[in-house]
Amino acid sequence: MINLGRKDDLETAVGPSKEEKNKIRYPSFYVNNKDLGLDEKDVGKEIDAQVKLRVNRVSKSISTNAGEKPKKNEDYDFDVMEISFDKKVLTDELDRQMSGEAKDGGK
Repeated sequence: MINLGRKDDLETAVGPSKEEKNKIRYPSFYVNNKDLGLDEKDVGKEIDAQVKLRVNRVSKSISTNAGEKPKKNEDYDFDVMEISFDKKVLTDELDRQMSGEAKDGGK
């Protein structure tokens, strides 16, 4: 898998806090009015998914700013058409967590 996380390299007048400077950001997309079988308890979990994408744009260039090392830039634009994930994985993860809580006395 390709990790799509990256740190922001944007300069601001005030400058980012140390926490913000080290924060890893990921591309995201929003799904509305579709039942994906997820619940509030799934927020913050990482799950493996398979997606069907349509490639809309690929742009590759090399920036050559004076006095700086050339920097390779790649930009992609996709439509996310479908997503699927094994609901059993979510169920197994919940069962694992529940059995761990039972062993820990609910801690």
